[in-house]
Amino acid sequence: MHNSKLQYIIGVEMDHKKVRAALREVQASKNLVSMRNRVKDDVYARLFSSSCFYGDVESNLHVYFDADLAARQRNDLYRRVESWEEELCQLEQLTRREAKRFRRYFKVDLAVDGSFRFERDYDRIDVFDGDCGFFGLLTNTCGSSVDVLSVYRQRDVLEKGFDDLKNYLDMKRLRVHGSGVLGGKLFCCFVSLVVVCEISRLLSEFLRVRSLSKVGLFLELDKIKVVVLSDGVCLVNPLSKVQRDILEGCGLTETDLKNYLKNQEP
Repeated sequence: MHNSKLQYIIGVEMDHKKVRAALREVQASKNLVSMRNRVKDDVYARLFSSSCFYGDVESNLHVYFDADLAARQRNDLYRRVESWEEELCQLEQLTRREAKRFRRYFKVDLAVDGSFRFERDYDRIDVFDGDCGFFGLLTNTCGSSVDVLSVYRQRDVLEKGFDDLKNYLDMKRLRVHGSGVLGGKLFCCFVSLVVVCEISRLLSEFLRVRSLSKVGLFLELDKIKVVVLSDGVCLVNPLSKVQRDILEGCGLTETDLKNYLKNQEP
């Protein structure tokens, strides 16, 4: 992406050597949680500019601390330690591989015959505890920490769009043999995706209240029956309440549907 001059915002692994060094600098300063570093709500950030985190690529690293995320991760950490401790209490022997796993949070003394003793390694647990709530975003843009986080959090919309393409619009396999057909199919799928995304936006509350999926939504609309008479006149069967509610959510009425069909008459 850098060589192609593309802008990017990427979530980074906090275990990366240079990222961890930046994290330790933030933690050592103990002044991240301050009004001057506040991004939104209980989220705080610090920018490390023009640092070579990957090869010789110049990029910016934004280190964030989310207080709500820290509380959730800390609870998960404590539950995991307690769960592993219960598991150790039920075991009589350990292999070297199993001991290596448990040493993440415990001091394990392993004997040759597989018997063992253990105790919590509070120093290591405190290190993991101190990392709770931190995450990093690497970017080659010059945006502020607020802008970078806002853009990154919109990735869910993109991921759902790709999910709709692959699963709902049947784009897992293209099944074409020519570039012309490929371009046409991609264009049709793009238009279909725009329609699906717009309907999802308009009917998000309706789908939530009704516990209805997008597949169920279109199946419900597919039940609308239109009768075409011999003279080309189109007649629509009376709509059900659910179908009327769907149209209403899109800002339409049964009359709008009838007028549309009337305009389709030859």
